[in-house]
Amino acid sequence: MSGMRICVFAATFLICGCSGKQDRTAETLPLPLSKLSGYENEVFPVANGNAYLVSGIERQLFLLSKDRASRIDGIELHGAEASIYPLPDGAAYLVSSNGETLRLYYLIGDKATPVQEGPIERGAVSRKSASSEAFLWVQTQAVLARYRRARTEAETASQPDDAP
Repeated sequence: MSGMRICVFAATFLICGCSGKQDRTAETLPLPLSKLSGYENEVFPVANGNAYLVSGIERQLFLLSKDRASRIDGIELHGAEASIYPLPDGAAYLVSSNGETLRLYYLIGDKATPVQEGPIERGAVSRKSASSEAFLWVQTQAVLARYRRARTEAETASQPDDAP
């Protein structure tokens, strides 16, 4: 009978030990910048001289400004397909999708606001670019984002499938 108790105790310990380990892992997220993996990270520059760092594996977003990084909380990054589209005024849009759900955020500095469907203010629709340089800069960033996405898709398609 004591052998049975030992087996029950050991099984309980293993089950509880595993779930306790998972809880500790969840407590360590979000990771500090220095602990992020070197994979699936992408830096997106914005017009005001700052940049955003998207960590695809750890699903975190940072605002980079000179020698500082500030974590941006309150966002949901899905998959490794998160992209940032800079605007000429220094703001940007973050688009993230897991193939089923689209997340769209308006980024300004270290604040992320979820984009919601609704009427757009009258002046925003007819707003013109601040300058032709700003317009060209944004267009260049959009082309670079499309290039990076196409390159990633080509690399993924050229890798052989690991069939068992």
